Amino acid sequence: MITETAPMTQIDPDLLKESFIKASLHLERNHKILNNLNVFPVPDGDTGSNMSSSLKAAVSGLEKANPLTLPDIARIFCEELNRNSRGNSGFILARFFAGFFDASAENDAISMKDLREGFSQGSFLVNTSLFSPTEGTMITIIAAMTEYMSSVDVADVRELFSGALECARTALENTPNDLPVLARAGVIDSGALGFIVLFDGFLSALTGTEPQVEIEADYRFPPQTGDDTDGGDDVSFRFCTELLVRLDKEIPGGDLREYLKARGNSIALVAEDDLLKLHIHTNNPGELEEYLSAYGEIEKTKIEDMQDQVNLFNKKADATDNAVLVCIPGDGFAEIFQNLGAEYSISYDEKLPSAHELCEKVGEIDNDHIIIITNNKNIIPAAIMARDECDKAVSILPTENVSRGIAGMYGFSENDTIAENAQNMHDCLEFVKSFSVFESSMNTRFGDEDISKGDFFSIADGKILSVAKTRSKVILESFAKYDLTGMGNISLFKGKKFDDSCLAEVKEYLHQINDTLEIEELYGGQNREELIVSLE
Repeated sequence: MITETAPMTQIDPDLLKESFIKASLHLERNHKILNNLNVFPVPDGDTGSNMSSSLKAAVSGLEKANPLTLPDIARIFCEELNRNSRGNSGFILARFFAGFFDASAENDAISMKDLREGFSQGSFLVNTSLFSPTEGTMITIIAAMTEYMSSVDVADVRELFSGALECARTALENTPNDLPVLARAGVIDSGALGFIVLFDGFLSALTGTEPQVEIEADYRFPPQTGDDTDGGDDVSFRFCTELLVRLDKEIPGGDLREYLKARGNSIALVAEDDLLKLHIHTNNPGELEEYLSAYGEIEKTKIEDMQDQVNLFNKKADATDNAVLVCIPGDGFAEIFQNLGAEYSISYDEKLPSAHELCEKVGEIDNDHIIIITNNKNIIPAAIMARDECDKAVSILPTENVSRGIAGMYGFSENDTIAENAQNMHDCLEFVKSFSVFESSMNTRFGDEDISKGDFFSIADGKILSVAKTRSKVILESFAKYDLTGMGNISLFKGKKFDDSCLAEVKEYLHQINDTLEIEELYGGQNREELIVSLE
């Protein structure tokens, strides 16, 4: 509780810059903890590193330019954050602050009203920008802070942030209930914690205090055991729906939120005078239109089927001057994709490519239309941002792994139109199955499985297939999960650290089951996965 006589009613430009600096330092101080809170014990340098490097670049831009006004701070901060955002977490930060500053960028300082509207605008833009927003992640924390800010009447900025962060930590504790895979891993969502850490640092500049370093053990708990009922990334609500309503009568706020929660998720609301902007994932967009039309005129409607990934392709359906830019997890994949017709590649390791780096690579290609194959779900947001910023026409094949990227290339032809490539490449994704083998970097437990440091384990579609002390046992047990009698080809993409002495035993096992199988060993050169296996 703030006890000073004079309340802090606004954040001036100098204090805002100081707050961002403290936020960046606090995020950097805790980024390893965020990295360690992975669902699986793989050292991927993911969430914490991506959030920290994204914010640090934006803050460095402020320190270098030293802008004196709020409009200049907003412009430089958002430009640098957009250019340097990495992964889902960096993308969400970029979208959030772009929306946040829409409410105040032309003002002399950020007022209490600006803060409330900024969080609402930021939450809305995050939900409308993500390809598939997921509850139990950073968007849940943003929504919790937004709802708190809009529901309380306090006169001090510090008190508003303090209460919002307390509400955010309550929501953080519930993320494993929103996202079952977290419950089985025994962790909270690291991106959600990262957003809280950022604003803990931000608030420390307002209060003149030092925030405490987080303790990793505080965010671990006994994993949930039993059958894995987590549906992974399955779409429970099919239609991404955005409505703009010109209101002519008031909607009871509580009634509207309860109505929407019963009919969808990923809900974001922005009220501006008599305009209501709504984003929601639902199965019945028509029902929402009918409900809201009773309170005013619906001026704009946007409904997208989230099961249709082809909509990430450019609409210039008659263009044929196509080239493919593929994101690869190891240098060996460059030649593999070149042989399939993808001449251009950008390699990534723990550090995922930013939107700016993708734009630069696109700019080096002479073709008018570029298809980006992501091969990692955490690169999809940066690819979407690059598509929106590049001068050239860019389409995206949002593959979650390199096996699906290779399968997609079977449908590509440089002589086909964009529309034809979109459909053909998308159709080919269904013909491949894949699993990956890792070496555990720590002692942990996932559901019923104890995993020790140095153990080998395999993952397919976000679920563990096998855990064992040897590579060969994990690989054999993983293959046993599939019906190999109907398979024709198996590709083994070897990582930098993979010891292939076990493959003779693996091949013998496979040919005993299906002697017509074609088995191909290829060097991928990836760091994270010991082995990537593609089954067709």
